[in-house]
Amino acid sequence: MESLFTITEQFETGTAIGKFALPMLGATAQLEREQISQNVQLGVQRRNQLGKWNSGSQVLGYRWIPHPRDPRQSCLEIIPEEAHLFDPFLRCTLMISV
Repeated sequence: MESLFTITEQFETGTAIGKFALPMLGATAQLEREQISQNVQLGVQRRNQLGKWNSGSQVLGYRWIPHPRDPRQSCLEIIPEEAHLFDPFLRCTLMISV
């Protein structure tokens, strides 16, 4: 029978309590993962409601214009020289969704 041993904790899956604790630790890790994911999603939704930018990089065809005094009034500006590169993608997406 295989067992999991750790160097830093007194945890051994070969014992009855170890066999009981292992799924509990896995469930706790899964709960933490899902909680972090939910918090990130809620943060993104809130930033959307406030009109804030959620991406780390600029989107092709747009420029982020920050407002000097009120970040809620910041906006996107279309860059015509780049925006035409997005048109074929938009047409393809519209054709698929119809």
